[in-house]
Amino acid sequence: MDLVFKVGDSAVYPGRGVAVVKKIEEKDVGGKKKRFYVLQVVDNNNVVTIMVPMENANVVGLREVIGAKEVKQVYDILRDRTIKIDQTTWNRRYREYMEKIKTGSVYEIAKICLNE
Repeated sequence: MDLVFKVGDSAVYPGRGVAVVKKIEEKDVGGKKKRFYVLQVVDNNNVVTIMVPMENANVVGLREVIGAKEVKQVYDILRDRTIKIDQTTWNRRYREYMEKIKTGSVYEIAKICLNE
């Protein structure tokens, strides 16, 4: 399912956090017109702007901010003590964790928290 954001919407960009869609721009890329979400990340005192091609928003893991139902599911995952603790080397775990973070899935990220 392709997500469609409007200017002013909040979205979550993996590895960066919550961002606001500031505008939607059209740019010429390699002779083709492409539309981009221009995101401004909400990050302490730093302003970070990210441009995400609209056609790749799902691929990069851009997602909506979760609601109360999803928050409950994340808490359920965090309470689950039956999830196997990863015993691989730190660098392998790091790579696996980064892959999970890039998916943007709050459920996968919650599972990472159980392993640390």
